[in-house]
Formats: sequence, structure tokens, C-alpha cells
Amino acid sequence: MRVVVTFHDDCREDLRAWIMRLPGTPNDRRALLDVGMTEMKAALAKTGGQPPGVEFHDEPPPPSYWWRFAAGSWVQFTVTRSGWWRPQAHVEVLGLHQNPTF
Repeated sequence: MRVVVTFHDDCREDLRAWIMRLPGTPNDRRALLDVGMTEMKAALAKTGGQPPGVEFHDEPPPPSYWWRFAAGSWVQFTVTRSGWWRPQAHVEVLGLHQNPTF
């Protein structure tokens, strides 16, 4: 199955806040962010948006999947599947949240 992972524009501030919590210099944090985003995309693509430990929640809106990606950090995303002959999945990351309450 072909899986495309994208980041919604609304998660930009979440990513900015996350990078500021990372240790090191600004250059170190940018490098950690690049590695983290690469690993996140790879895990979501490899599992078709269903990594181990993923949870589905209706609240807070929109209904979406939540996955504990790193200590205290949860990724919120949606999965849209299409095609029956050549199935595809589009995983759209909506946000990165610090210790959410469901």
C-alpha cells in the first residue's frame, strides 16, 4: 500500500514549541527535529497510520488518531484511505501535543 504522510499547516506552532523543549543549541535542536520528523514519517508510513499504541479519540475535535511518539509528546493525525486496486493511505499530522488529557 502506498502511504503519503503530510503535515497540516496548523501544526507548525506545535513543532516550534516542541523544538524549543529539546536540549542543546539551536542547531542541535534543528537537527533533532529533522531526525524526529523523519522517524515519525517513516513509522507512520510503514504502518499505514497504525503504529503500536495508537488510540482513536472523538474528543477533542476532529475525530483523529493519537500516538505517543516521544516521552510526553503525542502526535494527532487523520488517515484517509482510498482505492481498492491500488490502495493508498494519506496520513495528515494535525498537531503535536504535550501530555494531552482525553
